[in-house]
Formats: sequence, structure tokens, C-alpha cells
Amino acid sequence: GNPRKSYLTTTIVMVAWFFSFSITVILPMDVSATFYLDCVREWYCHPPGNSTIPLFADWCADIEYNQQAEEYSTALCDSNTTCSCSRPYSYINQSSLPSYWEATYWTSQALTWLLISLIESYMSAGDFTIWTKFVSAVKEYLLINSIYLVIGTSFLIYIAATNHLDMAGLKAVVVAMANMSGLVVVMVFLGHGIVALPRQWFKQFNWEAMLKSYQYRAGKLRDELTDAEEKVNGLIGKVKDLRGIIPADDALRPCLNEIIRHCPELQDGEDYNDFARDDDACPTLRSLAQLNKKLMRAKRIESRCRCQWGDLMDKALALEETIEVWRSGQRRYDSKYSSGGSKGLLKEYKPYVKYFWKCLFQPYMYLVLAMIGTLLSLAIVWSEVTFSTFLSVYAQIIINAGKTQEHFAVELLTFLTLLYMCMCTFRVIFKVRLLNFYYMVGKQSTDSSSLLYSATALCRTTVPLCLNYLAMVHLDNHVTNLNQVSVETAFTVVMGHMDVLSFLNSFALYYPIIIIPVSLASLFHLHARILSALGLHSANVQDGGTNDALEEGKTLIAMEK
Repeated sequence: GNPRKSYLTTTIVMVAWFFSFSITVILPMDVSATFYLDCVREWYCHPPGNSTIPLFADWCADIEYNQQAEEYSTALCDSNTTCSCSRPYSYINQSSLPSYWEATYWTSQALTWLLISLIESYMSAGDFTIWTKFVSAVKEYLLINSIYLVIGTSFLIYIAATNHLDMAGLKAVVVAMANMSGLVVVMVFLGHGIVALPRQWFKQFNWEAMLKSYQYRAGKLRDELTDAEEKVNGLIGKVKDLRGIIPADDALRPCLNEIIRHCPELQDGEDYNDFARDDDACPTLRSLAQLNKKLMRAKRIESRCRCQWGDLMDKALALEETIEVWRSGQRRYDSKYSSGGSKGLLKEYKPYVKYFWKCLFQPYMYLVLAMIGTLLSLAIVWSEVTFSTFLSVYAQIIINAGKTQEHFAVELLTFLTLLYMCMCTFRVIFKVRLLNFYYMVGKQSTDSSSLLYSATALCRTTVPLCLNYLAMVHLDNHVTNLNQVSVETAFTVVMGHMDVLSFLNSFALYYPIIIIPVSLASLFHLHARILSALGLHSANVQDGGTNDALEEGKTLIAMEK
């Protein structure tokens, strides 16, 4: 997380995040431009009181993208008083948007499937030279992706042979298959997020429930921190043993010194260079590299757990303090844990302002957010399930606003809806620990592997999420077949359609149903119940956790005061 640790990682992650989030900002402009072009096309192809055949007659009979026809018709509309179509203030030339979407999509794919994977493997490699780390990274990359490569190549060869596809058709199939897998992931992430995010806001309104959540997590997190520390100490013990086995003049000694350099605990230790070496116990370059990799991973997990522990204690103590201030009846918030620094009038009035913010305004702000989030979640689920019919809520609102040329309303609603969908979808990436390793923590303490994973996940889910939104609001006629808008968005033109293959077209109609079981599972904590039935711990809190866990958490938090 600290930019000084790795400029390469920071740069790659920032580029990936920029391309991902820029899509959600530019897409509303694309949507409003689409409604404007739809209006222009309707006027151009069916001019009032004029039966003249338009110059681009083929374009009027087909909804496919035609750049020349759109440029000609918009210029004609601007100079003709009979055209009532209003150009959006944010209108972007339609010859520019496809190029932008092309660059954004293929750059994101290159980052996802090639550069980020290699960098992550390179950063986690335990080798001791740049070249050997690079070779190990390439080997790991090929090993991980060889299965996908073989299966994908074989499938493409079969599809190309049976459907007689050219390079353009093959490219469309590749994009469609990538989008299909991405849509499944998006539905799973979105289904979890639309329940988890409003629930989190409701919990932040309910101080007692939030405090119980902190207390329950405290015991689990303390156990994780203890386990991480024990694992690090065990690996450091192995390094200590190697200091006595490998003499100072051994060829492997520089490699061992490189491992010791990352262990402050061993900087001032003693070496036993005259140790009687056991040939069977002598390490090799490969074993040292594996030990270094395990140690780096263990120290990253320990650092993450330590940071999570400190952050949890800060939140728990601050919440306990807020509850005490509220119960005391005082109307000033004199914090015991925040640092000073305020002077003059600011210092005098800060306790009152803080009381107003933390005790009066903030809880009800979360309550309002929770209520709005619940309504949005219900509307999204309904629109997802009914997106191929005229019952989609978002489709009716967006289509009606677009047909009446309310471009600002279209852009605002599209942006806010995409923002909420992104918050729900990306919440899994930023808030849920995956594979017991990837996890985003605050205070610039996120390790490089988790940052790179987040960049990969964003690149792979943003485009499918936007495609899902366009289908949900009936702006992808190849999916809904409702033809409420006669012009395609530039985004859809570039990303293609799911009907390039018959089974993909069927998938495009029914994949949104995935959101229902996932949402229900998240709503009723089904995964937590399954893990509990198996005797395993769950990362989620259900009914405040057990009494023993809560009491342990109370004790741990009290010890931090």
C-alpha cells in the first residue's frame, strides 16, 4: 500500500483502477448521446412532411452502427429548424467514443491477463536475483494459465471450424466468452453486495449491534494474529538454524544474508561458522528460495493482521466512547483517544461539533443511506429478473427520460445507479478476504499481492457490470429484442453482443437469475450456517456471535484502553 515500497506496483494498480473507474464515468455520457442520436435518426429517417428518401437509406432500415450516417445526420439536425433534438452538453463525438472504449478494454485485458499476473508472481518470488525472479514468475504464470490457454485455444479452434469464422468473428467470440465469465462473477458479487451494503449501514446506525460485531471480530482477529506470529517465528527459527549451517565463505551465504536483511530480529545475531555440517541437512539454492518466499508471505499476513487489529481496536474504542458520551447526557465530545492540535476557537468548539456529528448526525445519515440502499437493491433485483420485459423499473425510467431528451436526468440516474452497483460489486473485492490471503486494509498497509489482485478483479468485472446495466435498461437490443431505442451505444458496438453463438444468446437471457439465490444466501447467512454446521469459523457475524466470543472480545478491547 505504501507507494515508496514499490513504484511499479503502485503505477500498475493506479492505471488499472483509472481505466476501470473511468468507464463508469464516461458511460453515462455515452447513454445520453445514444438517446440524442436515436432522436436524430428518427427525425432524419422520418422527416415531418417530407417523403424524400434519406441519403443513408440503409442506415434507416438497420440498427447497426454507421459512423458516416450519424455524423451526417447530426450535422443536418443542427442546421435544420425542424429538428427538435437537443444535443447533450456532455456530448462526445461518436467517432471518438469507440476508439476510447477499444483502448480502455484492450488495455485492461492486457493488464489483467499478462502484466499484472507476471508482476504479482515476480513480487512474491523468493529468488535472489532479478533474472531468477523473472524466470520463476514466468514459470508460475505459464503453470497457472496453461490450463486456461489449452482449453480456450481448443474451444476457439472448434468454434472457428464449425462456424467458419474469420478473424473478426473469432475476436467477437473471444470478447463474448470473456464477458460471459465476467457476468457470472458480477452477478455473484452484486448479489452479495446489494444485501451486505445496506445491512452494514443499518448496523452502523445501531451502535449496540456494531459494538457486538467488533467484539466478536476481536477474538477471531486476535487468534489470527497469534497464528501469524507463530508461523513467522517458526520460519525465523529455521533461518537461525541456517546461520549455523552455512559458513561465511559459502556460495549460499549471500542468499542467506538477503533473507536475514528482511528480518530485523536476526540483524545482531551470532554466526556459528565452525558448525559441523551435515550433508543431508545442507540447504540448496532452491530450498533457500522457497524458504524466502514462505517467510515473505508469512510476514505480509502478520503485517496485515496487525494492521487489522489496530484498526479494529481504534473503531471499537471510539464507538464505546461515543456510546458513553451519548448516555452521559453531555452535549460535548471530549475524546480520550484522538490527538490534539486544534487551537483557539476551533479547539473551543470542536467538542460540540464532534458531538453533533458523531451522536446526532452520523447515525441518522447511515439510517437514511440504509433505507435508500434497500430500495435501490430491491429495484436492481426486480430489474435484473425482468430486464427482458417491459417491467424493468430502471428501463422504464431511463427510456422515458431519454425519449423526452432529459439528458441530464439520464446521465445523473445512470451515474448514481452505476455508482451503487459498483459499490455493491466491488465491496467483495475490497472488504471480503479471499483465499485467506487477499485483503485490503487501510493506513497504506495493503500488501502488493492484494493491491494487484484488486486491480485484476476491477479490470475483469467493470466491463461486464456495464454491459449488464445496459441490458437492464434495454439499451442492448440483441439481448432484450424490445427495440425501444434504434441506436446502439458506442460501448455496445465495441464490446459486441452475446448472440454471436446460440448458446451465449440463451445465457444472456437467463444469467441475471443468479442474483436471486446469491442474495438470499447473503440475506440469511447461509454460508455462515453451513460453516458452523461443519464446525468451522465464519468471517461474518450472525446473531452477534456466541456469548463466549463476545465476552472474549470485550476483555481484549478493555485491555487496549
